[in-house]
Amino acid sequence: MKPIMIRDWAMNSFNTDNSLSDINNSLLEVHLQKNTSAITNEHDWQNELNTELFQGYSPALLTFASVCCIIYMMVGVPGNLITIIALFRCKKVE
Repeated sequence: MKPIMIRDWAMNSFNTDNSLSDINNSLLEVHLQKNTSAITNEHDWQNELNTELFQGYSPALLTFASVCCIIYMMVGVPGNLITIIALFRCKKVE
């Protein structure tokens, strides 16, 4: 006697009418046709890149803020790494 596979049993036992999947596929096609610009990435990025992010601030102030952020990162990242290394090496702290 040949064993019955679950897939074969399910295909024969239940209604396998594909009308619901056809409806879902047609809805998906309509949705994709409406949103072709989002899917194909048809967007004018030059218009977005030309906008000024920080309006009303002087260039000198923005340069100073950028330099401060870079210095803060250069001090903070190695400081955190030293702390992590010290925690791994010192068994008392664990």
